[in-house]
Amino acid sequence: MAAFVPITEELREELNAERVRTGIGPTELMRGTTHDPKRPATLKGHAISRWLTGAITSARPSHIAYVLDRWKALPDATSRKARKPAERVQLNNDILCQIDAFWEQGLLPDKILETENVPEGLNAAIIRTWKDRRIKTAARDYIEFVIRTCTKN
Repeated sequence: MAAFVPITEELREELNAERVRTGIGPTELMRGTTHDPKRPATLKGHAISRWLTGAITSARPSHIAYVLDRWKALPDATSRKARKPAERVQLNNDILCQIDAFWEQGLLPDKILETENVPEGLNAAIIRTWKDRRIKTAARDYIEFVIRTCTKN
């Protein structure tokens, strides 16, 4: 079995810097690599996300090298894709109950996305992950937009 190496704060900063520079997140980075002979078979996009947050503190060197090589090979982001890492908020029971109520009113997910000034990157799939309780945190600007806009309607 391959040895694991620590994901140091410096490495985490380098990985996050590449993500910000390219505007490409871990899922998009790994998209289309299923048949890439260079891709380590056990490397998954969700693990990379957890490296970035510090939830996973070690990884195989071949996984780290593959991810860094892929990110470094990408061009800089266009201004459209360059979204800085968002401040995250816990999806507590109060927020989730509001999301459920807005859903029942027919405002979520699609109706809210027809309004003006939708934050870049917010889409129906993200809102569904809140409703289905598949994630525990969300981008603060997304949650604030949804609550503010749904409350007006």
